[in-house]
Amino acid sequence: MWRNYLAMGWRALRREPLFTAINLLGLAVGLAGCLLIVLFIRYELSFDAWLPNADRLYQIQRIETAGSNPGTRYAQTSFLAAQAMPAQFPEIEATTGLVYGAGLFRKNGEPFQIEDVYLTDANALDVLRLPLVAGDRATALAAVGNIVLTEAAARQLFGRTDVVGRTVTRVTVDGDVPGRVTAVLRDLPSNSHLQIAALIRPNIASTSGK
Repeated sequence: MWRNYLAMGWRALRREPLFTAINLLGLAVGLAGCLLIVLFIRYELSFDAWLPNADRLYQIQRIETAGSNPGTRYAQTSFLAAQAMPAQFPEIEATTGLVYGAGLFRKNGEPFQIEDVYLTDANALDVLRLPLVAGDRATALAAVGNIVLTEAAARQLFGRTDVVGRTVTRVTVDGDVPGRVTAVLRDLPSNSHLQIAALIRPNIASTSGK
């Protein structure tokens, strides 16, 4: 049967080449547009689905109520909220705080900026099962000053990814603060709403109000 359709199409093309070409072009554009729409919707619906147990993860967001941008939402969970919520909601199995931090480091003695740096606590890699390529998930953020870098951030700072055990210096308002790289994360996919370059374990007591 397909041969008959092919023969009919060939005869129509020879009889009315311009008309047939316009029809074929319209069909091709329509199919391409439909395919692009399907791919776009599939991509949008895939956000964070790559995370293990994604259907059991919930985020507490910070919303600006004053200032120049009221209503702006931030993908951050304060340490105070992370510590207080389990007692009020027994169904919560585990929590972690995640607060945007300054990403200014020393590289060859000079300040070097890295975007998407977050301060977090010891539970971060248990709650968010981010893919590790090196290091121990259970102890990576166990101590104050521990730092977890993505492969991209490790290359930016050291030019390589096998950097577990290396020391990196952060530039803070309190001066230069050394930290130890305890794990390396695989670079997160683009369909992740939370783009992370580094996780840093700060002194929670001094940041608990954030």
